Amino acid sequence: MRLLNPKLVPYYEKSYTYKHSKFGENSPITPISPIKTKNFAALYRERLYFLSNADEQQKFKLEPSKYTNNVEAVPNDLLIKPRACVLGLPKSGKSDLCAQISKLTGAVHLKMEEVIEKFMDRDCDFAIRLRERTKSSGLDLLKDQLVKLFKRRIEMVDCQQHGWVLEGFPETRAQAKLMAEIGIKPANVFVVNVPLKEVYARTESQKDDEFGCNRTILSQRLKYLEKNIPEAAFFYQKYYNSVTNIDGLKSRWFIEHVAIQSIEKNLKARFEFARDYFFS
Repeated sequence: MRLLNPKLVPYYEKSYTYKHSKFGENSPITPISPIKTKNFAALYRERLYFLSNADEQQKFKLEPSKYTNNVEAVPNDLLIKPRACVLGLPKSGKSDLCAQISKLTGAVHLKMEEVIEKFMDRDCDFAIRLRERTKSSGLDLLKDQLVKLFKRRIEMVDCQQHGWVLEGFPETRAQAKLMAEIGIKPANVFVVNVPLKEVYARTESQKDDEFGCNRTILSQRLKYLEKNIPEAAFFYQKYYNSVTNIDGLKSRWFIEHVAIQSIEKNLKARFEFARDYFFS
């Protein structure tokens, strides 16, 4: 049994002698924890184990067999990964929360504008149709095109392996419904709530320099989102009970804690269902 320096983990992973354990990148002590890290790795019987924190690492060091022998891991063909959407008004803290979820869980941080740009220059029929509509005709993408574009993105290897967290989308109930109809159902939907006066306060210094912070543009945007975000959130809560409302005026650590706790609760429920289904 050996505790590994994080800098040496890549060398062990490349070795033909040492392999990941049956838990993969999940902790053998808390396999459903959304937090994924290789900073607390251990080597035991030529297998690499990744613990979630220093306390778990010490527990594993004292009794490695307790957490490895006769303990069922999640089936290899069962992907239990974070799938989350973060909704909220401009400057509510969506980007920071998505970045933290991505950093802690390994989930891919997605923004629709970046997804659109990524696909726009591809050499395929779908991309050609997108270019024709947006660049040649000067039209916006249809809502079904946006959703189909997102579906293609989350089917890529990185999202399949690590999960995803989507920032600021869907914006409307119609988009949320369309996502559900084609099989995109986020397990967690976070709504970061801040009052309008806070949005204006946070954008005050940028009102003359940033297009989205211009008072006329921002006012129109807020009016649109104030109407549509609650409707999208209501859809997810009514049919999937997946909404967590977060006070955006709280500290960054509080917001992060609430989100990670909600993701862990959801992953635990899915893990227990899968375990009962496969091993009962």
